[in-house]
Amino acid sequence: MLEGALRIAAPQPLSMPALEPSDGILIPRPNMSGRDYMPGDFDVQVTTNSMRLRGSREYALEPGPAARRILVLGDSFTYGVGAADDDTYPAQLEGILAVDPGGSWEVLNAGIYGSGPGEQILYYERWASRFQPSVVVLTLYENDLRDDRARPAFFVESGQIRPRAVSPGASRQNAARSLTRRVPGYTYLSQHSHLLSLVRQRAGSLLRPAPARPAPSRASAAPSASLKSSYELLDLELAHLAESVRARGGRLGVVVVAPRFVIHKTRDSSAFEAFVAAAQTSADRHQIPFRDLSPALLRAQEEGTRLYFERDFHCTPAGYGVLAAEVADFLSDEGLLAPALPRAGK
Repeated sequence: MLEGALRIAAPQPLSMPALEPSDGILIPRPNMSGRDYMPGDFDVQVTTNSMRLRGSREYALEPGPAARRILVLGDSFTYGVGAADDDTYPAQLEGILAVDPGGSWEVLNAGIYGSGPGEQILYYERWASRFQPSVVVLTLYENDLRDDRARPAFFVESGQIRPRAVSPGASRQNAARSLTRRVPGYTYLSQHSHLLSLVRQRAGSLLRPAPARPAPSRASAAPSASLKSSYELLDLELAHLAESVRARGGRLGVVVVAPRFVIHKTRDSSAFEAFVAAAQTSADRHQIPFRDLSPALLRAQEEGTRLYFERDFHCTPAGYGVLAAEVADFLSDEGLLAPALPRAGK
């Protein structure tokens, strides 16, 4: 009765449990195929290959003789929530680059929904770098500072960042995931039961770690102290990733995706603008090509393109297409599509 009532009165978003803990962080499960549903917005099939990358296509660890690879890091906007495998922005980027006369490009989607830059960097170093990309694109989003505070993947020591063994607060979430995986039919029900979805959402809000904040001397100093610490961590993370990518013979580019409220102008955007400015400053300091994708999204919005879903805050397939086209221009303008650098030790 509760299930029927929810389906009629308050249909819930449905999705399969798609992440699992590995090396202290949550990463996509391999060989996954299931449903991602948001009432009134989308109902799509989502897959990952045996190497934990979004999509069913399999990749050898080493690219072919004529192929070059772009690895895209990021959160749910990179992973492509709300889009079928071929409609994510990395997938559409590959389609755009297919006409590039400079060679054959493979674009690998290494997005992890719900992650922050620290987790994405560890994922690159511990897993995704083995695919030997010539170019790595880190896709930032406005909630990245909060994600890094909630699940810090690094700690700062003597002006350098060091990876944590396990992010604080992750143990309860990981234990819950391990328990639910043992329940018969759980994966199926998570994609079809609105009642289970409601329970998952409530349980997730209780288990999710709160963003860590430094203890201030005065209450009024808390926001500025926390924000300053977050920007300093982001700066160190970008420097660390740039060095890590260069050491492997690749080149790094950083892009920023604007949230819906910025493009639709429904809320004050000063915090987002400050975030973009801080990321730009750090990228310039560490000689990392950088682009804010907001102007392209604003132009598409003015032309009448539906960029974001109504209930869900992610991009529509058309919105992901705008991101892909702008990232393709960015890579070309910055010379990142030129032949790759020799790898270290070769």
